[in-house]
Amino acid sequence: MGVLGSGLIGFGGAGGGGLFESVALYSHHVDNNTDGGTVVANTWTIYPLDTVEVDLDSIGVLDTSQLTLQAGSYLVAFHATLIVQAATVLRLRDVTHNLTLAWSVQGYATGNNYGQIPAGWGHFVLADVATLELQYYSGAAHAVYGLGTARNYGEDQVYGHLIVFKES
Repeated sequence: MGVLGSGLIGFGGAGGGGLFESVALYSHHVDNNTDGGTVVANTWTIYPLDTVEVDLDSIGVLDTSQLTLQAGSYLVAFHATLIVQAATVLRLRDVTHNLTLAWSVQGYATGNNYGQIPAGWGHFVLADVATLELQYYSGAAHAVYGLGTARNYGEDQVYGHLIVFKES
């Protein structure tokens, strides 16, 4: 099924002819007017992916911010809100095989209440089942709303995404 309309990116599934077999979108999704959580300093920390927004063909299993994927070829993109006065970076980590699969660009904010949204992407092949974590590293901590500042928009809030395109 070609869900993106243009025909340039389609999802073939079962011989449908698209560039990708399937797609899944995971997020850090919270209720309206809810802070995103505390940023921990100077250690790699799991980013709280907590919601499956879309998973057309059940290509992943999300459990406690860990994503399990089957063997295959994947293209991923990710970003996350980080509100700290420090350099920050994201990585997608294969914790089963102790490998980093993808990196973000580095973010930096000059004031403690300035947000930054490091973003990254990567392409990789998994030879077998692997458990992945989106992780962040920050040079400073920020309590309560370091992972996103509550706003009363009348809608739920999303502070970060991981999108996974399965190629084969």
